[in-house]
Amino acid sequence: MPAVLFIGAGRHQVPYIRRVREEFGYRVVAVDARADAPGLAIADAGHAASAHEDLVRIAREEAVDGVMTVASDRAVPQVAAVAEDASPRCRRRAGARRPRGSARATSSWPWPPRSASPR
Repeated sequence: MPAVLFIGAGRHQVPYIRRVREEFGYRVVAVDARADAPGLAIADAGHAASAHEDLVRIAREEAVDGVMTVASDRAVPQVAAVAEDASPRCRRRAGARRPRGSARATSSWPWPPRSASPR
């Protein structure tokens, strides 16, 4: 059965965790910085973690096929970085790329975006 690492397991992610498990038949490994996040209880495996190294370790131990998030824009760079560092299988499937020259995906992330209008 394919497995997916779900970064974020708060109340907004719960419907998506359920859908990925029940409708699509994936094994869901959920991680969240909060140990009491509701999605951790409904996932096949739940972990309280937020550090990049911990997420990569969990992805490798659980042998996930992909990494994803929903309803959390802040987690998108972390999804790409974990997919890249965790497994060649995740990289091929997601096409994840870390910004060149950055130690972490968020270190060179251009946020907030610069205004495109001339001064």
